Amino acid sequence: MFEWLNLHVASLVVVALIIGAMACYGGLVTRQLYKHMERNEAEDFLARLFPIYSRTGAIFCLIAAAPLLPGRSYEVEIGILMGVSAAFLIGASILSPAINKAREVGDEGRFSKLHMAGDVLQLAQFIAIAIVLIRLAQ
Repeated sequence: MFEWLNLHVASLVVVALIIGAMACYGGLVTRQLYKHMERNEAEDFLARLFPIYSRTGAIFCLIAAAPLLPGRSYEVEIGILMGVSAAFLIGASILSPAINKAREVGDEGRFSKLHMAGDVLQLAQFIAIAIVLIRLAQ
């Protein structure tokens, strides 16, 4: 009945969930918060949400990589997933606190640069996860 369900497919499903969550967070959640909340309220909410989102993303990358380990034929995909997981943790533990501090002290220049770095990191992660999704779907 579940002959189609194997470790490869399990990993593919988790990777699809990751890319969906990333698209939803960046393309829907943040935009709607700014649309329906005052700017400072939206920023405060996102400052609390982003570390949770990042840690969850890191965990899901590890979950996606785990089923690929026994086959020993997905080294590239596993490496990308580990890199994206590390990037999620860097975003949550280093970049996010620095962005929040710059915002709190009113350093717009530093805030802008750090926020742009975070956006670039998120885009790179999204592209990397998309590459994994495509490679696993082939």
